[in-house]
Amino acid sequence: MIGPDINGLGGISRVVRIFRDSGLFDELCIRYVSSTTDMDVNRLFFLLRGIISFLTKIVQPGSVVYIHTSSYKSFYRKSVFICLAILFNNKCVLHIHPSHFYEFLVSLKGIRRKFVHYLIRRMKIIIVLTDAMKERMNSLFPASDIQVLRNPVPFKKMENRNNIRRSANRFLYLGWYIREKGVYELVDAIEMLVSRGLDIHLEYFGTKQIDALRKYVEIKKLEKRIMVNGWIDDIEKIDKLYQCTALILPSHSEGIPNVILEAMSTKTPIISTKVGGLKEVLKDRKNALVVNVNDPSDLSEKISFCLHEKELSKKMADYAYKEAKTKYEINIIKNRFKQIIEPITQL
Repeated sequence: MIGPDINGLGGISRVVRIFRDSGLFDELCIRYVSSTTDMDVNRLFFLLRGIISFLTKIVQPGSVVYIHTSSYKSFYRKSVFICLAILFNNKCVLHIHPSHFYEFLVSLKGIRRKFVHYLIRRMKIIIVLTDAMKERMNSLFPASDIQVLRNPVPFKKMENRNNIRRSANRFLYLGWYIREKGVYELVDAIEMLVSRGLDIHLEYFGTKQIDALRKYVEIKKLEKRIMVNGWIDDIEKIDKLYQCTALILPSHSEGIPNVILEAMSTKTPIISTKVGGLKEVLKDRKNALVVNVNDPSDLSEKISFCLHEKELSKKMADYAYKEAKTKYEINIIKNRFKQIIEPITQL
């Protein structure tokens, strides 16, 4: 299996860790090779080390090579492993994570398009996160075997072990501090609510471009209302989910983010945009409050609603929990994984 550093901060790393911790690696004799890392090291050297490690594991023709990928640079890194796997007559499975992978494919021109499309056609199985993504990939590769595998959530690990009580006015953001995640319009939305006299607080926990976001908060003079923190580990993250009034994720583009599934599994109310894979997860005023993309005013109204409609927020969170339990629980997803993979391991 090829993917980012299993101890990394991104969503793919999180998915891989959940599979590993569920016992799947041992059950299917999966050996993992990292292609990139968040650590402060030479990325090219790290990639070369991964390639060497990979070469020691694929000497047996007919082995299955399972590749986790995002778009652009991520896919081009993985293309090295794909080419080597094809050279050694291995069977390849490509697990596509971002919903914008389709846009990446259709944007390609000339030799890049031919190269990428050739590699994808050589896949024994293509795995995507949503039914909509399956339809779009089928339109480009009608002869390919395309399967849907949703992201998992480990329910047992998400329990409220510290008996934390939910706050009445403290909201939470978890993720990268990049503009495409909606972090700046979230600051704008809090500013609107504070100007209306509401007692409200927001905690950011994440990484990437942290200084830029902190500066924006300072410009808005909201340092007493908004805290921009670094990354936190899984245990502290669970505590923060149980503590917050609601999780807010105003992204412009998403697959099926782990943090949404984690919020569902902790009965945390959700305020989020309905983009990418979230179109198949979120139902407005049923399991979440859905907001318009890049719309601070609408976001402020939904936050205000969550503050004042506690009973409805709880009902939505309870409904979301039941959905997550029946659709995304790790054992359900693990069984689906085996169902997809086992036929090609027996060829």
